[in-house]
Amino acid sequence: TTVIWTIIIIALAIFGYAFTQVYGEQVHDITNPGEDSEDLVTNVGQIIFTPEILGLAFLLALAGFAVRFISAANQ
Repeated sequence: TTVIWTIIIIALAIFGYAFTQVYGEQVHDITNPGEDSEDLVTNVGQIIFTPEILGLAFLLALAGFAVRFISAANQ
């Protein structure tokens, strides 16, 4: 199972890098608009891509995996 998780993590890292290469400029335009716009997409993008929200998503995913592995080890 360690090999499978290693492959999954490497694949996700490659996917994340490819995602930033393809959509990085669009995400940057959403989070840092040139002018002060009150567009809904811009406001939602600025909320979702803040470091606090991204950190929270990372911690929730990490906690979910921890619960999954701990509960699987006890069965």
